[in-house]
Amino acid sequence: MRALFVLCLLIANRAEARPVGRALERTPVSILGDHVALQLPIGMELAPALWTPDARAELEVDGGRFVMIAYETYQHVGTDLRAGVLAELRREGGGLAHARVTAIPDLDDQIDAVTVHPPLPAATADQNLVLAVYIASSDATVQVIAFYVVGSARDATAEWTELAERVAQTIRPGKSDLQTYAGLLHLGQRHMRIACHDDCAIRISDAGYQVRPIVGLGHTQLCTLDDGPAPRRRATRRSAQILGRDVIWNEWSDADGVHAATSVALDDVEEIRIACDATSREELDAVRAVVEAMTFGN
Repeated sequence: MRALFVLCLLIANRAEARPVGRALERTPVSILGDHVALQLPIGMELAPALWTPDARAELEVDGGRFVMIAYETYQHVGTDLRAGVLAELRREGGGLAHARVTAIPDLDDQIDAVTVHPPLPAATADQNLVLAVYIASSDATVQVIAFYVVGSARDATAEWTELAERVAQTIRPGKSDLQTYAGLLHLGQRHMRIACHDDCAIRISDAGYQVRPIVGLGHTQLCTLDDGPAPRRRATRRSAQILGRDVIWNEWSDADGVHAATSVALDDVEEIRIACDATSREELDAVRAVVEAMTFGN
């Protein structure tokens, strides 16, 4: 009798780890500053938003997890979302360069979206991407919602993918557009001001503050500012001034684009590290000029 009970318990636990028939919540939840709304599976909870605008939700299953991560790309869609996504995936390279990209029909008239189905994931990976959704919101900016399976959930990848597709069908526009503004940055005891306009945002990330101009899908353009020493690389050197201090930009390029890094020493901050990345030299110079025009704020 005990052996039969253990067998039944194992069967029940295995069923718990599979998404077959799992219903979605009736009420949509808002994410990304109410830029997007969607219905999550019952039991899947959003993690509390701390210092980042990204959204994360997890569904615990027996020995695994079904995970959703959503974020702003700070890109505008252009004329064709699917074509832009294909260009973005080709630029990033790797397995997603060969992903299947499909439009989602019957969404709200204010948005468009495509799903990205990655090739068959590696069985040994710690977490597997099962679906990514690129959304073109009514303000013409692009968001990404990615779904992963971790641990034992990888054993039912196809079923979790189907659940992710059902969630994607519920995507609706939120009540807000992407928030762009000129913001005060707090580094050490200093406040600094970045003169961003309507085509630029200040974002807090795990790496520090990011200056994010809104660029075309398939392009990258950002500068990250944080405390600590700047990375030292063998690169071209260029002189500049930031916050009244003489600095040296180290510049280099690779398969991912063009890059520049420097640091600014201030009296009450060890160093402000600044690292910039862009798709082209012109885009790098443009975002770097925003940082070089930074001033002390009140």
